[in-house]
This record gives sequence, C-alpha cells and structure tokens, in this order.
Amino acid sequence: MARELGVANSALTRMLREQGVAISKRKVSDDEAAKLAREYAAGATMAQMKKEYGLSHGAVLRSLHQSGVAMRAKAPRRR
Repeated sequence: MARELGVANSALTRMLREQGVAISKRKVSDDEAAKLAREYAAGATMAQMKKEYGLSHGAVLRSLHQSGVAMRAKAPRRR
C-alpha cells in the first residue's frame, strides 16, 4: 500500500494508527525460523529470504539471531 501511495512504510503506519487502525507485526513462526536458519546456512541472502517469506530485513535478522546463526561478513558496498 505504501508503494501505491508513494509514501514510506513508516508514514503509512503512522497515518493508519492516527485513524485508529490496529497495526500488528507479522511474527516468524518456529517452523519459518528453522527454515530461515537452514536457508541462510546453505547460502541464501537476506534479500532472497525477505522476498520469499514476505518479511522485513529486521524480522529476518532477529529470527536468525534468535536461532543462534553465525552471520556472514557483509558484502562491500558499491560506490
């Protein structure tokens, strides 16, 4: 919805809350957390998993940390 309206996700969330809409974060199930950990260990990227599971970067990262996954080094940024 945010993309369709041309606003940031945070702006849309704020506007909805101001209108009394209850916003809840999608929780990562135990099964999903185990799959995320296995896929990351097998070489999947954060971007791939975000897209496949419909999760935010933070949700994927928290799930991996809670599962005790050792994070790979970050790729160098392009300039």
